[in-house]
Amino acid sequence: MIRTFVLMLAISGGDECLPPSYAALRAQAIAESRPLVVWVGVVRADVEAARTDALHLRCNSFPAAAAPCVVVGRPRDGEMWRIVDLPAAQADRLRPVLRRVCGPRGCSIVSELEF
Repeated sequence: MIRTFVLMLAISGGDECLPPSYAALRAQAIAESRPLVVWVGVVRADVEAARTDALHLRCNSFPAAAAPCVVVGRPRDGEMWRIVDLPAAQADRLRPVLRRVCGPRGCSIVSELEF
C-alpha cells in the first residue's frame, strides 16, 4: 500500500518541483554526454565559465536540495545520475584542476575535472 502511494506521488507530482527548463537541459546533457550543473540559489558565473564542458541551470529551488547549493548530475546509460550536492561555499571544487602527466613521450599539462 505504501509502495503504491509513493509510486503514485513520483509519477503524478515528480516533475512539478523541477524548474521549467530542466527537462530540456537534462535531455541535452544525456544526448551530448555532458554533466549538468544546477545552481540552486547561487550564481557563480566564474565557475560556469571555467566548466564549458557542462550545461548549467540556475534556479531558486530543486528537489531534495538545500539552497544555496550546487547539484551535479552526470549522464550514464541514457539516464541522468545525481552525483553530488555541494554547499555553495564549496563551488570552487567544480573548477578544472591542472595536473602534470608524464608518460613515455614526455610530460604535459592536462585539465582534469573532479565532478
